Amino acid sequence: MKKLVFFLVGVCLAVGSAILITPPTSTEACGFRMPVSLLDLYKRSDSIYIGRYSGTESGGSISEDERHTVNQLNKYFDISQTLKGIPAKTFTQTDSDYMAKDQNEGYETLEQVEAASIIPDVHLQDEEESNELKPGDVVLLFVRSNHEEKTLELTDYLDGIKKLPPDDLRVYEARIKELNAIFATDEPDTEAITDWLVRCAQERATRWEGAYQLRMSFYALDARDRREAKRKADQMTHKTEDEHDDDEDDEEGDDSDDEVTGSTAHLYAELLNEHHKQTLASVLLNSEFQTIPQASDRAILVHGDRELISLISRWADTRLTELFMSRLRGGAYTSSENTELMETISTILADQLLADLAEKYSDIDHKVDDDAVEDSDLEESEEENAEEDEPAEAAPDASQVLDDTSETVANVEGDQEAVDENAADENETADTVNKPVLTYKQFRQNLIEKFLVRAETLIADPSERIVKDVKE
Repeated sequence: MKKLVFFLVGVCLAVGSAILITPPTSTEACGFRMPVSLLDLYKRSDSIYIGRYSGTESGGSISEDERHTVNQLNKYFDISQTLKGIPAKTFTQTDSDYMAKDQNEGYETLEQVEAASIIPDVHLQDEEESNELKPGDVVLLFVRSNHEEKTLELTDYLDGIKKLPPDDLRVYEARIKELNAIFATDEPDTEAITDWLVRCAQERATRWEGAYQLRMSFYALDARDRREAKRKADQMTHKTEDEHDDDEDDEEGDDSDDEVTGSTAHLYAELLNEHHKQTLASVLLNSEFQTIPQASDRAILVHGDRELISLISRWADTRLTELFMSRLRGGAYTSSENTELMETISTILADQLLADLAEKYSDIDHKVDDDAVEDSDLEESEEENAEEDEPAEAAPDASQVLDDTSETVANVEGDQEAVDENAADENETADTVNKPVLTYKQFRQNLIEKFLVRAETLIADPSERIVKDVKE
């Protein structure tokens, strides 16, 4: 049972006229795209509203064929405040609902059909509460002009609507008004935007908005530095003029790719000073993240904590390393979250053994807890431990060998071989019957314990560090 939804948007301006548009043809409609941050939404939007969802009405069937029916659903919003752009009183969002003709069989109401038709969306899988709108819900609406249709549409078909609790809405409203002041000039101050991103990361409500944008800025900076290093390396090799022309074409392509996140995206990372870095680190050191949950509890990360942890790992010190280790030791996170913590600690301490343990854990973090560990997953660990676990062979008694006659030796050896064979068979049978089953839950815990011991060793004596391999 599948359901494909495209979004149409209309707006009733102060004069009260309703405008509808055709479905967007963007490939984003498939649901596979990067999320859009508040900063990017602001820059792409012509208007931003605070509104209240009032309900949905069926617009009837738009079209149909042998396999599908396209129904129209109109969602209505009453605008209470305009934060940016042209004032409006109402806003209409129209969904074109593509449904298989046989998918309604067995259901009596539209609500039952809707509930059974939901396809999990990768973009929304980490959210704690459903984003399904109910009458009375307060939302932020980000809209832009569709110049071809001369109408307004959602800036982004997913992130263009944000359902927020009152406290979070007040934080977003304050951040948007700050952007109004920053972008009031023809050339917005990049340093002011960097300060703004840090403020976003400090607040629970907007932590993801700031941490994600800053992390992406560092990725852009890394990409620029790699291009610059390549250019310098190419110059050192004294390439021919034709080869240099090819390189210039490649660099132009890289610049065009940068336009997706903005040609100045790397500047926020460059402008992040020591005060900014300490402020971001303090978000974790001086917040609820410091409270170590018990293993019986389920730790809930604030939306944006993962991005913030990844960002801070670029300059974290021992305090943060030990904090992450305590979270890992607490046992209150999922396997995938443990993987992220291990990778972060490995990055901070820059040790190859830690990186290997984190990679091994990552390889099995999706395996079912109570399943027995497969031989292929154990092979590498057994090989690593073989040398240190293998006992040294006992030295032979030379005097006894010299005193024995050759006949006695032959008899003893023959008898001993028979005894050894019988003992080996018995031991193999006993091992098969009595050997305890190692589960993936136990195996993962063993890896965490080894990881923590290694990390503690490095903190106590950094000279033990093994430089991480650089992968191309």
